[in-house]
Amino acid sequence: MIQLVVNKILNNAGYYVDCASSGKEAFEKFENSMREKAPYILILMDLTIHEGMGGIETTKLIRKINSTVK
Repeated sequence: MIQLVVNKILNNAGYYVDCASSGKEAFEKFENSMREKAPYILILMDLTIHEGMGGIETTKLIRKINSTVK
């Protein structure tokens, strides 16, 4: 529910939004964005994902690829 609300708010503000349902999916999307030379400039993430790779672990992996991501 929160993901949908934030998505709508940011889209209405003119931002391109890409959503993921897990840390693994978020990391894969981030890797693809870097490969395609279209990196994300901001990542909003729930740090307490209960199943699979959580937000803290995902953030650490993302920062290994790009330490400047916000």
